[in-house]
Amino acid sequence: MAMRNFLRFPLSTTDQAAIVSSLKISEVPPAVKPPAGQPFPQSLQLDFSLPSSIPQIRALFPGSMTFLASSGAQGSLPDWKAVSRSDYAQYKTVGTLLVTLVADRKLWPDFLSHTIALPVQPNRVWYSPVRITEEFLFDTLPRLPGVLTYNGHPVPASTDRTKHAVAAFLRGDFHPELRLGATAGDDAVAKFSMPVVYASAGQATLLITMAAGWRPQDASDSNFDTLTRELVSTQTERTSPRHLRNGSLPARWVLKGLQPNLIDGNGSVATAVAGGATPVRYVPLRFTRAWTYAVDSAAYPPRRNVRTCSTHLPTQTMQVKDVSGVVIHEQRLPAHGLVLLEEPPSKITVTLAGGSPYLAGGPNAWHTEAGVAPLSFDLAQNPEPHIIVRRTIPQEMLADTTRPEALPEAEDTCTYWSLRRTVRGLVDHYLTGGRLNWEAQSKVRRGRATGKSSADVIDLLKTAWGGNPDERLVTHGGPSLTVKSKADVRAEAGKLKSILQALFPGPAPWDPSVPASGSKMTQGEVFYNLWQSIVEEFAAASTRGFYPDHVIGRGSGGAAIRQGLATSAFDPTRFPGEAPAVYADRMVGQLLGGLRPGDLLQFWTNVTDFESLRARQSPHGSGHSLIFLHYLIFSGEVRGIVVIDDNGDDGSGGTKCPLVVDDSGRRSLEWNDDVREAWIAARWN
Repeated sequence: MAMRNFLRFPLSTTDQAAIVSSLKISEVPPAVKPPAGQPFPQSLQLDFSLPSSIPQIRALFPGSMTFLASSGAQGSLPDWKAVSRSDYAQYKTVGTLLVTLVADRKLWPDFLSHTIALPVQPNRVWYSPVRITEEFLFDTLPRLPGVLTYNGHPVPASTDRTKHAVAAFLRGDFHPELRLGATAGDDAVAKFSMPVVYASAGQATLLITMAAGWRPQDASDSNFDTLTRELVSTQTERTSPRHLRNGSLPARWVLKGLQPNLIDGNGSVATAVAGGATPVRYVPLRFTRAWTYAVDSAAYPPRRNVRTCSTHLPTQTMQVKDVSGVVIHEQRLPAHGLVLLEEPPSKITVTLAGGSPYLAGGPNAWHTEAGVAPLSFDLAQNPEPHIIVRRTIPQEMLADTTRPEALPEAEDTCTYWSLRRTVRGLVDHYLTGGRLNWEAQSKVRRGRATGKSSADVIDLLKTAWGGNPDERLVTHGGPSLTVKSKADVRAEAGKLKSILQALFPGPAPWDPSVPASGSKMTQGEVFYNLWQSIVEEFAAASTRGFYPDHVIGRGSGGAAIRQGLATSAFDPTRFPGEAPAVYADRMVGQLLGGLRPGDLLQFWTNVTDFESLRARQSPHGSGHSLIFLHYLIFSGEVRGIVVIDDNGDDGSGGTKCPLVVDDSGRRSLEWNDDVREAWIAARWN
């Protein structure tokens, strides 16, 4: 049976009728950096003359209440022992009331059903300014459930509990719950006296601010706190709409969309807020990190939306211009990614600032490169533009904080480990928006990520790939984290090859200077073979034309360069007659500057090994595939590098490769206590 209406307009029908004649409705415009102390952007502002009966606040949904006393309010915050009803006039009772949704498993489906008109559901509402009345403090508060503690211990039910509740609520430390009753009249907001609108000199202003604040899918929830300190203020708490976890939503848009399901939604003020005969038109822009927000699902319904909540989106700001170049909207991206344009023109351009590449969404977006150029949209043809915001490939690679264990018994695992990290980073970059690696890291055992992939991640991959390749090759932490033999490496590396073929399915170009063989190969296969330095592929007449000379022997860097994803950090070619020690010194000199975290490295023990591969012959010595992490700095000087490889973690986040200088002043880099001559690097674009 469908749940009765339980969402409410902020004012009762009676209170609406009493103020509508003097009512003025406005919205606080969006802003990138809202001024401190000013109404928060996208708040709904209601100005009116105060009627004889002061309007009470009706919370939008059942939830916990938090009172934030205004710093400029008169009065003081009492100690619980001194709380007395007769001293009410001496207390700070003017401020902001925050209500945070509380919905258990039984109520949650009904909440979603009643808010289905909204692509993003609010779960936090601020009402300001309000006055906490004497009746609310001493009559209502003792009747509301909630966890009440003092010095870390629960306060027992006693005569002192009311004193504790009053003092803690005014301090913002007690969060009583507004719960639903059997009927609308039994709901706490209707049954008990509530806080009222604050007025001065007979005039009242009510600001209603709304946000969606959910746990992110691409990073730790605590990242929101770090970002807020960096981008907003070190003093901003989670109870503030300025905190980046609280993704703002236009309050008027929310109330307009919910009006048919709101208790008191047919009142005169509610009708005016919705726009009456000429409703306000909002156009949504959807920003996501994943490649789509609508996925195919094996479960009912067959097509469903994927919720977005990202710690990365708030690091970017967006700007919308009309065809004449006039800025019509500008704001920081909310964590939920939904931006609402009010009455926009039919043609707009959208740009992002913050360094992230972005592109317009579409069925082929998951294998399309992103950029930083403005995107143009005709809203008549595309009434709900979708924009994908990506982190860079190296950012996605390094978001995986796990490190391989050092396994001496395992042979030739380096290219597997570096390719595994890169492929999973590519999947997060192009398709899953950071969720693949983050979900795997939700459980870590002995330094290994063992978390399971969500239905969202699985369906994002299924919708793109149609089951070919099987998404299980990379979901649930795959491919394997326990490769201990050559057979293991071959089996697991083959899974990576299948994923690369899906990511880069286009035909690989043939070098026109090489006689045609008629062979065909995907770009993903070429990427894999270059990464693995499979010399037989380079030498065979049937395939050599897929591998130009300038990418052979560079390992991972050659693969990324061939795919157009990276550029060479420097030319690793040895000069004619150049001695190996002189060559090594020159390579190290170029390596010790300009690299960025996540850049690709390959070394060969001897320069002759590199040259053998360049000649499409098997090397006599060994090579190694690594990922650059950072430089080793001592006393302000670069004294080596730290890399991620299959040698474990020496405490620096990876493996140290220290700089060694011989008696003649020539430099080289050590790995595993031995000097390596040929170092090759590629920078991601």
